[in-house]
Amino acid sequence: MKLYYDLDFENPQDNEVMQECLQEFKSVNLKRAKTVRRLDNLKKEKAKDTFENAHFNMEIYQYAYKEYLQRKFNNKNKKKKDPRPQFQEPKKSLFDRLINLRNGAECSIQIAIVIGVFLAFWYLNKINFFDRFKA
Repeated sequence: MKLYYDLDFENPQDNEVMQECLQEFKSVNLKRAKTVRRLDNLKKEKAKDTFENAHFNMEIYQYAYKEYLQRKFNNKNKKKKDPRPQFQEPKKSLFDRLINLRNGAECSIQIAIVIGVFLAFWYLNKINFFDRFKA
């Protein structure tokens, strides 16, 4: 897989691996940008296939990790440089947070109705309302 990433289509004169490839494939024109883009995409695809087939080495993992960290760092810098204000959600009250805590407002309303029914039965039992109906 390191072989794929050693291929440099921008400067083939400086690379020994590219010199060998160009001697074998003389019909490839590396002066066209479209050809270079296609070969670069093919290079990345082949390296990815090799990586997914578990025929990889530690160097490509380090390369991917460095590239990931670099992109992450660039994204953080872009966010810091962005002068537009970011949208911030308004602060919610305690009641709103309790209602939407776990299952949404519908579940909270149903729970409140069930608690209300239990409280009603508890109150009716406390004032001996059901004793009137005993035979």
